[in-house]
Amino acid sequence: MEIRDAHTSCFVRLTPTGYEFRKTVGDPDDDNWLNIKGRIRSPEDVWTFHEPALQVPEAEAIGAWLRDAAAGRATPLQPEADGSTWPAVETIEPVVSVGLVRYEPTEVSVRFFLWLEAARPGRRDYLEEGDTGYFLDITTTPEELERAAAEWESELAAFPYRGAPEGAKPRIRGPWARLADRLRGLAN
Repeated sequence: MEIRDAHTSCFVRLTPTGYEFRKTVGDPDDDNWLNIKGRIRSPEDVWTFHEPALQVPEAEAIGAWLRDAAAGRATPLQPEADGSTWPAVETIEPVVSVGLVRYEPTEVSVRFFLWLEAARPGRRDYLEEGDTGYFLDITTTPEELERAAAEWESELAAFPYRGAPEGAKPRIRGPWARLADRLRGLAN
């Protein structure tokens, strides 16, 4: 999937390239990490990454969110008191996510959150700096965002969720829920 800014030369290109582990290892979390290849052009730089960045349900949620944003159904980001914003699609590890900056019937601005391995070179050590990583706003038309969502979903079709009982879909959960599960297991 590639989304180009309508007013600048900036773009975000994300492509799922495979599972982190070719063979299942018996843990639905580990079995469903997707390697994501990214190429980003920001006003400051051009860079690439190729890392396990999203789990299958997270990647699917991004596709659904892109469709909602294109249709005007996504909620715009709400800055916190310090001005920071957080993605609309929650992920277990903060590498790639999205949020809506602005929607108009002719133009949509999407914020791509690019952290850790996906961050702009020179910003990958942000944990030591204490900031929230890097983001890039891309403005495009609703039709182009819909096209990108369809492209993303088509690319994801090659990588279905592995390990779920027939018809079951996992709930996206953050690291604290997994820790709580482990602590409950130790108490039993």
